Amino acid sequence: MTSTTCANHPGSPAVALCVGCGDVLCAACSTRIQGRNLCARCVAGELARPPEASQSSLLPRLVAYGGAAGGAVLLIAVLAGLGLALHTLG
Repeated sequence: MTSTTCANHPGSPAVALCVGCGDVLCAACSTRIQGRNLCARCVAGELARPPEASQSSLLPRLVAYGGAAGGAVLLIAVLAGLGLALHTLG
């Protein structure tokens, strides 16, 4: 941090650094989201961004949240469905 006081409240000690813009922040001005400190302006910017296209797909979400386990569950479900379809045609 380049300053020991908040960028918004010069009388308040700085306790965090906004990872979005680099402002130093007091406890009242810092918002922690997903392990990152952000100021109000950067939080608003994060909320204004549209969700990424990859987040609408099931596979990337499973891999992101469950890692290999999520991918394995999806693979097992697909294989079970394929097996059921082949058995029905059987």
